[in-house]
Amino acid sequence: MRGGGSFTRGSGLFKTLEINIRSPSFTPTISNLRRFSFSARRMAPRDPNTLANYGDWRIRHTTVNFKVNFDRQRLEGSVLLELESLTDRESKEIILDTNSLSVLSVKLNTSDSDWMVKDRVAPYGSPLHVSVPNGASLGEVVKLDIGLETTKDCAGLQWMTPSQTGNKKHPYVYSQCQAILARSILPCQDTPDVKSTYTFNITSPLPVVASGVPAPSDTAGKGDKLFRFEQKVPIPSYLFALASGDLATAPIGKNSVVVTGPEALKDAQWEFEADMDRFLDIAQKLVFDYQWGEYNILVLPPSFAYGGMENPIFTFATPTVVSGDRQNVDVIAQDTIALLGADHEFTKLIINHKGVDPEDAFSTVPYEKGFHFLYYLERLVGREHFDKFIPHYFNAWARKSLDSYEFKKTFLDFFEGYGNAEIKEKIATIPWEERFYKPGLPPKPDFNTAYVDKCLDLAEKWRQEDYKPDVNDIESFTANQMVVFLQAIQSFPTSLSAERSHRLGTTYNISSSKNVEVKSAYYIVSLNAGDREEIPGIVKLVSSVGRMKFVRPLYRKLNEVDRDLAVKTFEKSKDFYPSTTRNQLEKDLGLK
Repeated sequence: MRGGGSFTRGSGLFKTLEINIRSPSFTPTISNLRRFSFSARRMAPRDPNTLANYGDWRIRHTTVNFKVNFDRQRLEGSVLLELESLTDRESKEIILDTNSLSVLSVKLNTSDSDWMVKDRVAPYGSPLHVSVPNGASLGEVVKLDIGLETTKDCAGLQWMTPSQTGNKKHPYVYSQCQAILARSILPCQDTPDVKSTYTFNITSPLPVVASGVPAPSDTAGKGDKLFRFEQKVPIPSYLFALASGDLATAPIGKNSVVVTGPEALKDAQWEFEADMDRFLDIAQKLVFDYQWGEYNILVLPPSFAYGGMENPIFTFATPTVVSGDRQNVDVIAQDTIALLGADHEFTKLIINHKGVDPEDAFSTVPYEKGFHFLYYLERLVGREHFDKFIPHYFNAWARKSLDSYEFKKTFLDFFEGYGNAEIKEKIATIPWEERFYKPGLPPKPDFNTAYVDKCLDLAEKWRQEDYKPDVNDIESFTANQMVVFLQAIQSFPTSLSAERSHRLGTTYNISSSKNVEVKSAYYIVSLNAGDREEIPGIVKLVSSVGRMKFVRPLYRKLNEVDRDLAVKTFEKSKDFYPSTTRNQLEKDLGLK
């Protein structure tokens, strides 16, 4: 859930919850167009973005023993990998992914072993080769105990100074491993094609959360404390997650807590507690009982640059989801296709990742084209029948990985044996190859646009110079609809006057809103209009929020209106932003 854009659909929290319920059975994988049956046998690896020989060895359990060193900004310790042999003594070495990682020692079944970190293969990193002289019998499990520490170039960790946090009292660290950044934290088979259970043993002077269920820990007293977590559902490496900082916890449901800075805890608890159990109940009725034990939310510090990450047990959420109105929407669509070009490889649903850094290929295109395709399939067979396919799909692929062709086969097998001749005839017409490989926009579906139409109708009224607004105009609007309305205003060929823009903000009480989605959309309108009365609020927002989705457009527009103020505001606030945001803003402002 990393991204931004211009159109919203559905509750971001529900979308996050939905993905976490899917995780035991559904993981987006990179297809090389080969059909593949998941089992403990040798196979040709189908993911071109890993250097690991996971067709010969498969990680079954991972134990991480890390100390969080805030002074050095490092994780220090060891990783114990339990790998199953998928050959009968044919493979004599284990190859693991690493990237800018300092490997200090390797033991094979408690004995020293021959190992080497080989030359870097861009953009995938430097593979760790470990000799297994005698190989291992088919199904035999070997253990690798690897001593390591992360480095200053670790892309999977973000270290924050106290000034970048909410109460500015303590440092903070969090991980973000999507798409192939886990290899910068620990040696692993860094591919969604491999899932492993995890044990986390994390020592830190500050509270810790990780992508596992909290286990009995030794957290009494002062100084370093040991925090333990167990993840009994196998997960891919990109869902490895941890965070440590000045954290407080409050209940938000029967099996849910919210974790955030003490200064933000009360607001965060209020934001989520009314809906959490309801969302879980709805999701369980659609699929099956929740598999993870707990569903918790970590609300990150205000300077957090992204929209969030659907890590198991603890979803890492943007602080802007706490909007004070329980309406903030976090999953949105972006017209990336327009930016890339309609024939670009990255606008296909299935793209060729060979030799490509997944970060370079990342966009909302697969999210949107995937949604459009699933919506088409649902409409084709009918909602009632598609809802029966959903639990079948999850049960069929529980704790496994699949590619697009395996999804196709699962779908066709289910409905061909469903006993409905009309549906069987319809699914024979599905243009699978076109949907998978045709670049550009997908066919436009027949959506119910009633909610959007209300927003656009109100925007049309604002084109009239003599229109007299009233607070009742938006009485029925959700925050999502307000954003759509304001973005329609932004697209006017002629901007509103400063006076009319200001009247819009005051009449609809936007300036006093805590909802950053709504307020930032309005601030673009006010900057387009040259309304300088709103500039103090704009400066305050960009100085207190680090999410690039909001601050980059506002800085760019402020730079057009008042460059000196934009640069001055950035220089004053730059230590608050994480390095990712700071670097992008420097480019936006022409400072580098």
